[in-house]
Amino acid sequence: MKKRLLIIFTLFSFCSFGLFSQDSLLEEAQEILGLDETNLQEETISQEEFEYEDIYVIDNASIFSEDEFSTLNEVCSGLRETYDFGFHIATDNDPTSYDIELLAEDYYIDYNFGVGPEKNGILLMLNFADRDYAICCYGDDAHKVFTDSKKDYVADAFKPHFRNDNWYDGCMAFLQKSEDYYSEYHDKLLKAQLKAQEKELAMQEHRLYIDFDLLRAALLIGGGISLIIALAVCFSMKAKMKSVHIAKQASEYIPEDGIDITHAVDNYTHSTTKVIHHESSSSSHTSVNSRGFSHSSGKF
Repeated sequence: MKKRLLIIFTLFSFCSFGLFSQDSLLEEAQEILGLDETNLQEETISQEEFEYEDIYVIDNASIFSEDEFSTLNEVCSGLRETYDFGFHIATDNDPTSYDIELLAEDYYIDYNFGVGPEKNGILLMLNFADRDYAICCYGDDAHKVFTDSKKDYVADAFKPHFRNDNWYDGCMAFLQKSEDYYSEYHDKLLKAQLKAQEKELAMQEHRLYIDFDLLRAALLIGGGISLIIALAVCFSMKAKMKSVHIAKQASEYIPEDGIDITHAVDNYTHSTTKVIHHESSSSSHTSVNSRGFSHSSGKF
């Protein structure tokens, strides 16, 4: 019996020593490496943040100085925070790329550009091998705002700078013009959301909701129709009160005893031309390809 107890006690001592030694070795290793559980956790979090860090500007052609690159990133980041929309710039110097639009799409996908599940955003892609540019848009919001014609207007803002090799000012002009267009759309979205919230709150509180913008438009339309009807009635009454009328034939102005015409002169005075302007239907159109991108491209 004593021998059995001695054997059990010996085995228990060896197991306890092994577990203690493992813990001691782990603590010693952490002390040598200067790590503890908190540091390991912080390192993991910072690594995840780095992997999902937003990228706004890619300068593979190395055309920006360090300060210019930093400023463009800050501007794009600020626009992202303000509008929840991606504004991006990318440069390359690839002589093997013959399609600037396809290069822009590859950059957009590879660098995970855009914001939200739909990856809404706009990208200015520059390839210095052939001095090509492409304005690339992706997502429903981007296609609604940056129509084909508006992309051309954005290009008109930066191309004069690029022709003088002023890359930084040209990219800033791109961001400014893009913001101008998107801010209008963003303000309309916020206004529509505010109206929807007010309407829902009014329904919850069982009170009448009045859309003053719609009411104002209805009053203007109603006033215009009333004015047209009033003018029509006035002209109709005025026509009935006339006792004389304009003759349709020149013979009605000739006296009964006739007139003597000694000479006649035919002088050309003027001609009247009517010009009708037709608004282009492409001003609100956006051409989207099979990959879901829309583009405007050219040379700079």
